[in-house]
Amino acid sequence: MAGQSAWNVVRLLRKLADQGQAILCTIHQPSALLFESFDRLLLLERGGETVYFGDIGKDSHVIRNYFAANGAFCPANVNPAEYMLEAIGAGTTPRVGDRDWKDIWLDSPECESLRSKIAQINNEALTRPVAEKTKLSTYATPFMYQLRTVTARNYLALWRSPDYLFSRLFVCSFISFFVSLSFLQLGISLRDLQFRVFSLFWVTILPAIIMAQIEPMFISNRRTFIREASSRIYSPYVFAIAQTLSEIPGSIVCAIVYWVLMVYPMHFGQGAAGLNGTGFQLLMTLTMMIFGVTLGQLIGAISPSVQVAALYNPFLTLVLGTFCGVTLPHVNNGFWWTWLYQLVPYTRTIAAMVSTELFGLKWGQAFVNITGGYIDNLDATSNCKYCSYAVGDEFYTPLGISFSGAGATLGSSLLILLSTWLRQSLHRDISATPNADP
Repeated sequence: MAGQSAWNVVRLLRKLADQGQAILCTIHQPSALLFESFDRLLLLERGGETVYFGDIGKDSHVIRNYFAANGAFCPANVNPAEYMLEAIGAGTTPRVGDRDWKDIWLDSPECESLRSKIAQINNEALTRPVAEKTKLSTYATPFMYQLRTVTARNYLALWRSPDYLFSRLFVCSFISFFVSLSFLQLGISLRDLQFRVFSLFWVTILPAIIMAQIEPMFISNRRTFIREASSRIYSPYVFAIAQTLSEIPGSIVCAIVYWVLMVYPMHFGQGAAGLNGTGFQLLMTLTMMIFGVTLGQLIGAISPSVQVAALYNPFLTLVLGTFCGVTLPHVNNGFWWTWLYQLVPYTRTIAAMVSTELFGLKWGQAFVNITGGYIDNLDATSNCKYCSYAVGDEFYTPLGISFSGAGATLGSSLLILLSTWLRQSLHRDISATPNADP
């Protein structure tokens, strides 16, 4: 069994060598068949002195001829590997001849030919122009090639997980459809104005749903990355960016479905922004989708397990929803409002959506220039319908919201980029310890 195992190993080495792989190995007491499988031999005696270095040849004829020329003739029925050891005195019998075999090698034409070849190689190397020193890279392939390959692999993995995609699409469409049925064809009354703001507030629920779905998937993919990180196939930055890019197509589809079921049944876009305003609502809905993806991946990156990651979600959902700018009255003082109101990204998103929907939305005809507001039934002789708000702007101004869509979009985008950068930094630390417990 030992001989068969040795033959299998040598046969594998022979296949690798035939493919151009350089192999250096030592072998102890090889059989004649194994010995002939090698191309060249470096034979050493006691003290590390060279006895022979050169080709073996078919049926070991090259090395047989060398020893025969120096007085050590190997019979045809004897293993040449064992005979050489006996001839140089490495076995139990005295060496063949009266000279040390290292001296024979130093005076041999084979040694002289080898020295000439080494000198020729050195001269050729000296005549070559010095190549410019290039910066060594940790990875064998460029960054963009890594990103394309890993992103394509993630796309394929998600495509093969239809339950993962359809579950998010179903939840997003169900929430939007349920809210739309509750507020069908909103009008221009004060109660409808409040309903418009409340219907937009439901967009803040989307990141919480996405986070609960993203975190298990991200932690599972992280285990794969940790296993592959030791081989230096791709960088942690590529892993983090590819995880986000692969989620964008699904987020776009979910955002469009949610937007269609929200805008048209509830009769949005009656303000001064018009149809452009409804298009902006789609952009902000997509922003919330991607923010939920990046925030869920951030939580997954700092969590050792899915169970721990799930503990963050209720707290973050509560804080983000409470201080989004519409659930609590806007004040300019207080401990929480001093910093948390500015820190929560929902304040910019909800402010952009509310101001776009209510900007220039008239709630009736003009009442009087002195008191402001409007009277809904100017021709009536009783039951005067008076509203204190002439346009929707006057409703959201006390909430600390202003019509500044570009600023809101920029703020949300910066928060998304910040979240992605934090995940990349965390994965850089993870990749430094590839054997860590995920």
